Amino acid sequence: MTCVKLRPRLGSLILEWLVILLVIFLFSRITLLDFNPRQLQQTGEHNESATLPILAEIGLRRYGEIPLWNPYMLTGFPHAGDLINHFWNPVATIPVLLWGGINGMKVSVFLSLLVAAYGQWFLAHTFGLRGIFRLWAGLLFALSGGLILLWRLGWYELLVGAAWFPWCFALLWRALHRRDRSSLIWAALAIAMVLTAGGGYYPFYLGISLIVLTIAALILHKPTDRGLQLRRAAAVALLSVGLAAVYLVPLVDGLR
Repeated sequence: MTCVKLRPRLGSLILEWLVILLVIFLFSRITLLDFNPRQLQQTGEHNESATLPILAEIGLRRYGEIPLWNPYMLTGFPHAGDLINHFWNPVATIPVLLWGGINGMKVSVFLSLLVAAYGQWFLAHTFGLRGIFRLWAGLLFALSGGLILLWRLGWYELLVGAAWFPWCFALLWRALHRRDRSSLIWAALAIAMVLTAGGGYYPFYLGISLIVLTIAALILHKPTDRGLQLRRAAAVALLSVGLAAVYLVPLVDGLR
């Protein structure tokens, strides 16, 4: 009887995931997935945003080195200490390593739209929405004016970072309501993805939002559980900083 109940539910979940994948693929296949290394959208600051992916491609492919410094701008400013640096974000760099600077940048935008859609879907699911409402929430967040405007303006780093915000909210909420260690790790990983995206002021936005979410969880729980929740929230924060240290430590040094 349990298997009979689980199969329709799993089937509906897979159907929703496939719908999200299909819609975003159809939306992106002409403008993002053209795989033309000489063509880049020109509605905003796309050329400027492509500088860092191209530098990553040159460093990794031509010289086999991690581009900790930027020898091409002739300024001596450390690439690793740049506030907008997103080299350590895997969604930004792995596609560049596989497809080059321009095409890798396009693929990472496509992946970020998927991350955003599935993240908002997961956030809606975490807070009890089901069916068409959960599906609509995911597609609306990924394809509405917010994220798409970031790409139209060429603000690549902001798009890559914003895609992970729903995952941070949903996974922290789950971590605060559980007692296992794996939920702490997943929440910290999502937060680290935002921190390493080079969004500039995103850590402040995210920090304030997560503090408000933690306070809400404390208010809705029994007073006897609040101490445990605070310790779990602190563990997520410390683990997030530790995972993003490879980005944060050079940034602090570069602030001088």
